[in-house]
Amino acid sequence: MFLLEKTMIGTYVAIGKDYNYRLSLNADKTFDLKFTALDAKSGCEGKWDLKDSDLLVLSCNEPNDMVETLRCGYMSQRIQEVKIKSRDKLIYNNSVTLKRIP
Repeated sequence: MFLLEKTMIGTYVAIGKDYNYRLSLNADKTFDLKFTALDAKSGCEGKWDLKDSDLLVLSCNEPNDMVETLRCGYMSQRIQEVKIKSRDKLIYNNSVTLKRIP
């Protein structure tokens, strides 16, 4: 694993009045992304990879249960890009700043 990849491992969060994001990047290159806004819950698990030195690509696993795809909040975009601003700050969806938690 490259040095930059090792420094990215950890949990990042963004908490606002009506929303909560949590992204966990694991050493085995798996991730868990959770999002809650008002009554909607969404997220996915899968594999992450670096694309250049300033971009993370999150590839969501396909759901095991087809019923999940019909639920409110299903994350239909299975590939997500996250900009790396620093070791401790990521930008998700071009607007949400995720900060590393200790």
